[in-house]
Amino acid sequence: MSAFFDFIKALIERYGLKSLIAFVLSIFTVTIIPKSLIEKLPFNESSIYWAIGVSFAIWIIVLHCIILIFGKIRDKISYNIYKEKSNKESNKEALELLWTTIDGFSENDRKDIMNFLNTNNEPISKGGTFFDGLYSSNFVIKTEKKILKEEEVVIYNTNEKVKMQRYDTHLYKLQEPIYEILKYSLQEYGKICHFE
Repeated sequence: MSAFFDFIKALIERYGLKSLIAFVLSIFTVTIIPKSLIEKLPFNESSIYWAIGVSFAIWIIVLHCIILIFGKIRDKISYNIYKEKSNKESNKEALELLWTTIDGFSENDRKDIMNFLNTNNEPISKGGTFFDGLYSSNFVIKTEKKILKEEEVVIYNTNEKVKMQRYDTHLYKLQEPIYEILKYSLQEYGKICHFE
């Protein structure tokens, strides 16, 4: 009998509160299992104590595994929350730089960017050469293609409207990574620059 109590005492000293819960669960377990199983234990008249001890040890192991599993789950959740927060902060920093760049573009360039976003990045034809702004930046990709355009212009002296033909020389569209981040910016923050 003293060996049993020494065994229980050693487990309680090692596992603390967990051992108290295991002890209660082991007593509950021993009261539920059939007495014939307890009598089959290889110990003499103190079989009930050893049944409690074995049950106690099993419950300690089960509780220890449950605590480990919940600890791993908690750590994973904490890591994912930290990672998401960190990603959101770095995305916000990248967006700040992007917004600042777009702030420097002309109003027409910003309208064209919105047009790209609203048309799923459909190409826009433009004529001439660009030395600054959106169409000279690395935000866009271009290809040479002559496209006939008809425009209605007003003659200054007579206010007469005349149809004229001209050729656009290039097709432009946003680079895919720029398009994706601007789409994200519009969906997440409702803007593509600081002033919209």
